[in-house]
Amino acid sequence: MKLIEYDRRYRQDFIDFNTAWIEDNFGHLEPEDYETFEHIEDEIKDGAMIYFAIDEDGTALATCMAKPMEGSTWELCKLGSNKNRKHSGSGSMVFEAAMNWAIRHGAGRLRVFWKDHDEASGVAQIGRVVTLEHGKGIGGQILHEGVKIATEQLKAKKIYLEAQEYAIGYYAKEGFEVVSEPFMEDGNPHVKMEKMTI
Repeated sequence: MKLIEYDRRYRQDFIDFNTAWIEDNFGHLEPEDYETFEHIEDEIKDGAMIYFAIDEDGTALATCMAKPMEGSTWELCKLGSNKNRKHSGSGSMVFEAAMNWAIRHGAGRLRVFWKDHDEASGVAQIGRVVTLEHGKGIGGQILHEGVKIATEQLKAKKIYLEAQEYAIGYYAKEGFEVVSEPFMEDGNPHVKMEKMTI
């Protein structure tokens, strides 16, 4: 498996992997998704980068995008993978590459958001929480604000996330409880965790 920067030959894989993930988890694409997919090359020209993990036979396994936002803030987004191929470790590979691209290009802050929430069931998901400086409570603040937004603005009754096993205590401090047996994701043991807000 090798890591490559954006190559137009894999443009459709970027779209397909992310479309499948969004539809599987949220049922539909949003206008922002279509906007990104229609203007990939413009995003790249504006400083963004998309990474791909490529198998030995040239098949794309996973992809992730880093794009500049306002000021020194960068967003890590559009992390998707090939549902039809084994791709252990490829998601972590492209996510880390996207994060490092942002840092090398002046990111002072990185943000990762959950995609959406299900209004009918009152469920929201929080995605990866990443900070540049560790041990200063910044990640905890980001998580706390994410819970606050999900509760107050999205009116979520339940918030869930997938945590690496070593981070269970970190999320438990914010009131999340383990609700699954361990499972492997990108070569690391994870568990599903939930927090009820009512």
